[in-house]
Amino acid sequence: MKGNKSAEEVRVLDGDYLKDGIYMQIVKLDKPNAKEQLKEFITGMNPVAFELLFSNDSKKLDFELKEILDGHSLICYNTFVDTIT
Repeated sequence: MKGNKSAEEVRVLDGDYLKDGIYMQIVKLDKPNAKEQLKEFITGMNPVAFELLFSNDSKKLDFELKEILDGHSLICYNTFVDTIT
């Protein structure tokens, strides 16, 4: 499963399904709270992967992601951002 709700919303709405499946959080890196959203999910849910959306590769956060996610989650960069934003 994947989605873009907060960690708390995912736990409440999908908690029963998470026992038997995996969840990938979608994070829009262009949003001001992207870093906090990543940290919230790592701490609260430790997802297998994050799907990361971005409009261009000039954001500083893109380069900080290795440190934030190292040892926690895989990254799925979605290069078709124009079709889903």
